[in-house]
Amino acid sequence: MGTSQEYATPAEKDYFEKESNNDETMKELTNETDEEYNKRIEGVKDMNLKEIKKSLTESHKVCWKNELYDVVKIEKSYYIICNTNQHTISLTWRDGTTLNGKEKDFFIKKGVKK
Repeated sequence: MGTSQEYATPAEKDYFEKESNNDETMKELTNETDEEYNKRIEGVKDMNLKEIKKSLTESHKVCWKNELYDVVKIEKSYYIICNTNQHTISLTWRDGTTLNGKEKDFFIKKGVKK
C-alpha cells in the first residue's frame, strides 16, 4: 500500500520529484573525506538575505548548515528544504526579512550550479 505526498503547489511537486531522482549529493557526502569536503565548500559563507536571493538567481546551489539542507526558490517564495525527508520551512519569518537561521550558516556549494 503506497502513500502519496501532498504538495502545496505544482512547482513544489516538480522540485521534489526532480530532487528525489538525484542521488548525487548523498553519494558525494558519503564518499569524500573531511579535507575534500572543506576544500569544496570554502566558497561563499556568511550570507545575508540579499546575497542568498542573488546567488539563487545566478543559479548557485545555496545550502544551510550542511549540504543536506538546500535553499530554493519555488515560484515567488524561498524555502529551506531537507533532502532526506523533504521537511520544508520558509527562508524567512513572516516579516520577510528575518532569516530562519544565522547568516554564518548559509553558504554556496562550491563548484555547483543548478
